[in-house]
Amino acid sequence: MEGQTEKKSRYLAVIGASAGGPKAVLTVLKELPSTTCGILVIQHLSHGFSGKFAEYLNPQCKMRVKEAQPGETVCDGTVYIAPD
Repeated sequence: MEGQTEKKSRYLAVIGASAGGPKAVLTVLKELPSTTCGILVIQHLSHGFSGKFAEYLNPQCKMRVKEAQPGETVCDGTVYIAPD
Protein backbone atom coordinates (compact mmCIF):
# COMPACT_ATOMS: atom_id res chain seq x y z
CA MET A 1 0.00 0.00 0.00
CA GLU A 2 3.01 2.25 -0.21
CA GLY A 3 2.17 5.53 -1.91
CA GLN A 4 -1.58 5.01 -1.40
CA THR A 5 -3.78 6.75 1.14
CA GLU A 6 -4.90 4.27 3.75
CA LYS A 7 -8.66 3.92 4.13
CA LYS A 8 -10.03 3.64 7.66
CA SER A 9 -11.86 0.31 8.02
CA ARG A 10 -15.64 0.38 8.32
CA TYR A 11 -15.56 -3.31 9.24
CA LEU A 12 -13.15 -5.37 11.27
CA ALA A 13 -12.25 -9.04 11.58
CA VAL A 14 -10.42 -10.63 14.49
CA ILE A 15 -8.48 -13.90 14.46
CA GLY A 16 -7.37 -15.52 17.70
CA ALA A 17 -4.98 -18.47 17.73
CA SER A 18 -3.05 -20.50 20.27
CA ALA A 19 0.43 -22.00 20.11
CA GLY A 20 -0.41 -24.16 17.06
CA GLY A 21 -1.94 -21.28 15.11
CA PRO A 22 0.79 -19.65 12.96
CA LYS A 23 0.37 -22.08 10.06
CA ALA A 24 -3.44 -21.75 10.14
CA VAL A 25 -3.21 -17.94 10.35
CA LEU A 26 -0.91 -17.90 7.30
CA THR A 27 -3.24 -20.24 5.39
CA VAL A 28 -6.19 -17.88 5.93
CA LEU A 29 -4.37 -14.58 5.43
CA LYS A 30 -2.51 -15.44 2.23
CA GLU A 31 -5.82 -16.10 0.44
CA LEU A 32 -7.34 -12.69 1.26
CA PRO A 33 -7.23 -9.85 -1.28
CA SER A 34 -5.47 -6.59 -0.48
CA THR A 35 -8.87 -4.84 -0.31
CA THR A 36 -10.03 -6.84 2.73
CA CYS A 37 -11.12 -4.91 5.83
CA GLY A 38 -8.62 -4.47 8.62
CA ILE A 39 -7.81 -7.65 10.55
CA LEU A 40 -6.58 -7.96 14.10
CA VAL A 41 -4.62 -11.11 14.94
CA ILE A 42 -4.10 -12.21 18.51
CA GLN A 43 -1.59 -15.06 18.37
CA HIS A 44 -0.09 -16.81 21.39
CA LEU A 45 3.66 -16.26 20.93
CA SER A 46 6.72 -16.09 23.13
CA HIS A 47 7.76 -12.65 24.38
CA GLY A 48 9.45 -10.62 21.63
CA PHE A 49 8.14 -12.59 18.64
CA SER A 50 5.08 -10.60 17.53
CA GLY A 51 7.15 -8.29 15.31
CA LYS A 52 9.03 -11.25 13.84
CA PHE A 53 5.71 -13.00 13.15
CA ALA A 54 4.48 -9.93 11.25
CA GLU A 55 7.75 -9.82 9.27
CA TYR A 56 7.33 -13.53 8.42
CA LEU A 57 3.72 -13.12 7.23
CA ASN A 58 4.05 -9.83 5.34
CA PRO A 59 5.84 -11.04 2.17
CA GLN A 60 3.50 -14.03 1.88
CA CYS A 61 0.24 -12.06 2.00
CA LYS A 62 -1.51 -9.65 -0.36
CA MET A 63 -2.48 -7.53 2.63
CA ARG A 64 0.12 -5.54 4.54
CA VAL A 65 1.03 -7.28 7.82
CA LYS A 66 2.52 -5.34 10.71
CA GLU A 67 2.77 -5.30 14.48
CA ALA A 68 -0.01 -3.11 15.92
CA GLN A 69 0.93 0.12 17.68
CA PRO A 70 -1.01 1.74 20.56
CA GLY A 71 -3.68 4.17 19.34
CA GLU A 72 -3.24 3.17 15.69
CA THR A 73 -6.26 3.47 13.36
CA VAL A 74 -7.30 0.19 11.73
CA CYS A 75 -7.23 0.49 7.93
CA ASP A 76 -8.44 -1.69 5.09
CA GLY A 77 -5.81 -3.92 3.53
CA THR A 78 -3.80 -4.25 6.74
CA VAL A 79 -3.36 -7.08 9.23
CA TYR A 80 -2.36 -5.99 12.72
CA ILE A 81 -0.51 -8.49 14.89
CA ALA A 82 -1.14 -7.81 18.59
CA PRO A 83 2.10 -7.02 20.40
CA ASP A 84 3.13 -9.33 23.22
